Amino acid sequence: MNKEQMIAAGITEEQAAKIIEMHNATISGNYIPKTRLDEVITERNQLREQVTQRDGQLETLRTETGAAEKLKSQITELQAVNVEAQKRFDAEMKRIKRDGLDERLLNEAKRMQGEL
Repeated sequence: MNKEQMIAAGITEEQAAKIIEMHNATISGNYIPKTRLDEVITERNQLREQVTQRDGQLETLRTETGAAEKLKSQITELQAVNVEAQKRFDAEMKRIKRDGLDERLLNEAKRMQGEL
């Protein structure tokens, strides 16, 4: 609900401004902006898609006939690639979480400095 909607509902402009101010103070530093969340979700989905593609490649290699040793070698290589992709994904998720925490801590510190 925005200020205009509150005023239309019968709340005075001063009350609406105070409500918005209180709301902003409450959520300050306690949420991740939608744009950042969208970035993280997109990145996570891309990484999941990569893992799914590699899993599909592994399954294809398992079901194919032919030179068993060559297929085993390819499976081993793809598994190593898969493990590396998972490590990158895990590291990126840790970085994203750490960045979010850092951002929240900075916002909290700024808010606390403003209260002093």
